[in-house]
Amino acid sequence: MIIAPNIRELGELAAQLSAWLAGKVLGATDICIDNLSYPSGAGMSHETILFDASWTQQGNTVTSGLVIRIKPTANQVFCDDLFEQQYRIMRLMFDKRYVPVAEPLWIERDPTLLGAPFFVMRKMHGRVPVSRPPYAEQGWIADASPAQRRKLWENGVRTLAAIARVPLDEIDFLAGPDGAHSGLAQEWDKYVRFVEWVSSERRQPALDAALTALRARWPGNQPAGLVWGGAELVNMMFDDNFEVVCVMDWEQPSLGGPLNDLAW
Repeated sequence: MIIAPNIRELGELAAQLSAWLAGKVLGATDICIDNLSYPSGAGMSHETILFDASWTQQGNTVTSGLVIRIKPTANQVFCDDLFEQQYRIMRLMFDKRYVPVAEPLWIERDPTLLGAPFFVMRKMHGRVPVSRPPYAEQGWIADASPAQRRKLWENGVRTLAAIARVPLDEIDFLAGPDGAHSGLAQEWDKYVRFVEWVSSERRQPALDAALTALRARWPGNQPAGLVWGGAELVNMMFDDNFEVVCVMDWEQPSLGGPLNDLAW
């Protein structure tokens, strides 16, 4: 089952990426793009496509599994466009090895080629707890032993803790607007605007009531820290030993504090 905000003709995309890569890989010739596919059972917020690339460089054949992630221009899930921040936080995570992420290789900010900016990262290999069908009902997690499921869960929480320890002075590019620069104020500002965004045609009384109830329960404990913004098992990839090999979907990061991720 393919879920994506947009579906494009993959043969045409292969030709476009082949020409584009020629300008990114110094001295590359005979570039070939194939095996393009949309991941099954996951990926609703961005158009994400897996592919393989090969080329000749200095007489040697180079092959690489890659992933392209295209900025959404229709059917947007989130009201905030944090595409640039998404790439930058992944770059930081990879370079500093704070948590395992796919290596971001190139970003293309010019929308001319594909109709929107995009970036390309290295393909990771492992198992993902997909949401369709629900991983708790069928698949490799449902088939795992209680001890294996405990290991998976504990490793997921340890990864959340590692994200929370990322030094704040390295991620100031995630700051919010005036009056909601960081902390719970930044996350609150986002969700208030989110409610307005989804209520543009018709008010949602349940959402308005939820905001009122939450504001009346404003917490005193507000530890500072990075918000991943995708704190679900479906956004983690695991190896056969139930270790985290990749943290995915960084499209809604903030300085809102780690309790926001833990709440998810």
